[in-house]
Amino acid sequence: AALAGVRFRFAEEEEAIEYVSSLAQDMFLYRPEHVVAAAAVYSDWDPELVESLLAKMTPGNCRVDLQTHDFEAQSLLWNQRFADCAVQHEPWFELDYLVADVPRDLLAAWEAAAPETDMALPAPNPYIPSDFALRCDGAGEKAGEEGEKEPRPVCPPALATSSPAPPSLLLAAPGVRVWHKLDAAFRQPRACAYVRLASPALYASARAAAAAHLALKLLEDSLCESLYYADLAGLSCSTWFEGPAGLDVRVEGFSHRADALLDLVLRSLRRLRPAAGSGKRVLEALRRQYANVNMKPAKHATYLRLAVLKKTVFGCDEVLRELDEDLLAEIPGFIDRVLSGADLAVDVLLHGNVSALEAHAAALRAVRSLEMRVPVAGLEQGKEQGKEQGAGEASPCSPLGLDSPPLTSETVLAALPSLAALPCPVPRPPQVRCTRLPSRCDWLLRAPVKNPAERTSAVEIYYQCGRDSTAERVLLDCVCQLLHEPCYDELRTKEQLGYTVHSGLRCTHGLLGLAVVVVSASHGAAHVDARVEAFLEGQRARLRSLPAEEFEAHRVALRSVKLQKDRALVDECDRAWEEIVSLRRSFGAR
Repeated sequence: AALAGVRFRFAEEEEAIEYVSSLAQDMFLYRPEHVVAAAAVYSDWDPELVESLLAKMTPGNCRVDLQTHDFEAQSLLWNQRFADCAVQHEPWFELDYLVADVPRDLLAAWEAAAPETDMALPAPNPYIPSDFALRCDGAGEKAGEEGEKEPRPVCPPALATSSPAPPSLLLAAPGVRVWHKLDAAFRQPRACAYVRLASPALYASARAAAAAHLALKLLEDSLCESLYYADLAGLSCSTWFEGPAGLDVRVEGFSHRADALLDLVLRSLRRLRPAAGSGKRVLEALRRQYANVNMKPAKHATYLRLAVLKKTVFGCDEVLRELDEDLLAEIPGFIDRVLSGADLAVDVLLHGNVSALEAHAAALRAVRSLEMRVPVAGLEQGKEQGKEQGAGEASPCSPLGLDSPPLTSETVLAALPSLAALPCPVPRPPQVRCTRLPSRCDWLLRAPVKNPAERTSAVEIYYQCGRDSTAERVLLDCVCQLLHEPCYDELRTKEQLGYTVHSGLRCTHGLLGLAVVVVSASHGAAHVDARVEAFLEGQRARLRSLPAEEFEAHRVALRSVKLQKDRALVDECDRAWEEIVSLRRSFGAR
């Protein structure tokens, strides 16, 4: 009940249409005075109600759902074991299933079972927050909102008054960069922590890619219980594999215990050992995931485009072949090679209700959890490297002017007794290269659908437009804005080429492009391609004769979209993180 009250008290803004829709549904369930809060908070403690619910939790009231890979064999066993058990068919999902009553003898055995002595209430949840104080109030709201004086890179003038201040480069040591921003705009006791581990060893071969992805799945499985407790307390954690770019970890939620969860995740990754029982299960699930990739034609088309453009990208089939049982035994050594390598580069972003000193301490704990070797000299030089690489006068102790003691080499050594003050080269994050297509080239890639029973075709037409820059992106954004509605109206509504029709900007590792995607069940790929080309050719004349008033309306509409403020802290954090890991650092760009 207390946790529900905290979540309701500090609920973040959501889409107005979704909020209104949920309230309308709840009006049928609750009295008007309770509609806003009833679905989110618990009423007063009612032991009699709890006892009445527990009394209904009996074997006779239960339903058991079973899934199997071998339906035919199980059907034979069920027909022998259960009476009146016949195969039925679900027409919408095209699935066979069986329904049977639990035998009386089995039901009686369940009802006569003695209570398990091992069952007990869980230990106290270590992630329940209790500190909801806003750090920006102590530092001054102006500092938290505006960040550094003359932050770099500077936001475009048009966005200077509306775009949030960029994060500060709090620390730049060999192998570690820590970015920080104290939030004062959303005024919520929340924080987001992002960590990227980048190393060439993560993507040195198809087997390395398979090991990296499997390691993350094993990590998620090993932390399942801890993440459940964290979720109850308003914290969430997600991990994902970005291929040659590295591994990402994100923790977001209430700020009070976020650093403890991040520390647990990174420490567990460093000491990851596949469990004997669950390792094969996780491996099999990942194999199924890779086997089922690109079953939808639209995703398959996008995958093929990226496979052509990106260099040194291992295909899903290549990675799938490496996912054998021997790989489980290789995981501990693989993790050790990655995290102990001299070419490991770690980026950290701490954004939200976190002071600079707290962010610095959390980053140092992350280094210790990963057992990285970072020279103390590099930590002391964080301010100078921060000036060179990022966002203004970043200080290793307090870029936002907090009244806190400076972090010296003594305090660093006290916090991290395992650090070795050894020379260490400065690793560069792996660069993902993208193919620049020759001017006026015309390439065609055809591929059959992966599922033989698939009846739809997908066409993705991609026009590469050059290197990413503010000026080029503005022009391409305007083109996409002008084409968006006519594309849908002409190709879907009038010509009815397919149910899914959309167009938009693509930015692939520094190269801009325009893509038009059509998924059709009634026309072949060649016909769809011809109609899209004809449509785009017809748009040339339309754009040349476009009235100034109409263009201005589109420009204002696009500008209003770009100037929309983020509804939640995580939205702003996601955009800042993308600028950091892409090395663009154009925090004011949209």
